[in-house]
Amino acid sequence: MSSKEKEKTGGRFAGQLSSLSGRPAAAEPPSVPQLQETKPDDVQEKFSTYMTKGRKRRLKLAATLDGESIQDIVGRLVEEYLSANHPDLK
Repeated sequence: MSSKEKEKTGGRFAGQLSSLSGRPAAAEPPSVPQLQETKPDDVQEKFSTYMTKGRKRRLKLAATLDGESIQDIVGRLVEEYLSANHPDLK
C-alpha cells in the first residue's frame, strides 16, 4: 500500500485505532492501475542548475528591471541557443 493510500484510509493503524474508539475501520478502496500520461513538449517541467551568487543576483535584478521572470529569460535564451547551434533538434 502506498503512503497516499495509507493517508486516505487512515494508515496502517486505522483498524486498531477505530477498534479502540468503538467505530468500524474504513474499508480500503480497490486499487486502480494508474495510466502514465505522455507530456507534450510545451508543458512546464521543473529544472534547476547552479550559477555563481553574483550572476544570480545580477540576473534577478535585471529580470526585475525588465519586468520579466528569471524563468522567462532563461527559457528564451535556451531557445535562442538551440535555434542557433542545433536547429535540427525539435
